[in-house]
Amino acid sequence: MTAKLFAGVALAVTIATVLSARAADEKTIGDVLTESKDHKILVEALSAQRLIDTLKDGEWTVFAPTDAAFKKVDEATAKTFADRATLKAVLQGHIVKGKLLSTDLVKLDGKELETLSGAKFKVVVEGKNVLVGGAKVSKLDVP
Repeated sequence: MTAKLFAGVALAVTIATVLSARAADEKTIGDVLTESKDHKILVEALSAQRLIDTLKDGEWTVFAPTDAAFKKVDEATAKTFADRATLKAVLQGHIVKGKLLSTDLVKLDGKELETLSGAKFKVVVEGKNVLVGGAKVSKLDVP
C-alpha cells in the first residue's frame, strides 16, 4: 500500500531537487532545506516526523519536492498523510543513503535506487532530463 501510494505521489511530484550533505563545516541538508523558500511544506513534514535531524549527520541524497509540487498532490492522497506512518514512509521514500551527484544518476540510467523506506524507483535519463520514479529532477547537485 505504502509503495503504491508513494509511486502515485512521485508521479504527481514533477519537481525535485538533489541535495547532498558534505563536510561537517558546511551546511547540512536540513540547513539548506530550512533556509529554502520553496521547501516549507517538506521541512514542516520532515520536522514533524523527526527526519530533519536525521539529515544532519552522514551523507544523504534527498529528492526534495517543492511546495508547488506538494500542492499538485490530489486531495485523496493528501488525506492519507494524516496517518503518521504513511507520511513517514512517503518522506523516507524521497531519501537515499549516500551522496548522489548528477554524474552518478546518469550512470544509473535504467537501474533502481532503494530509498530509506525500502521502496525502489527507476532512474531514467531522457536527453538532458533525469527522472527518478517518474518525477523529473529539476535542480541537480545542490550542496
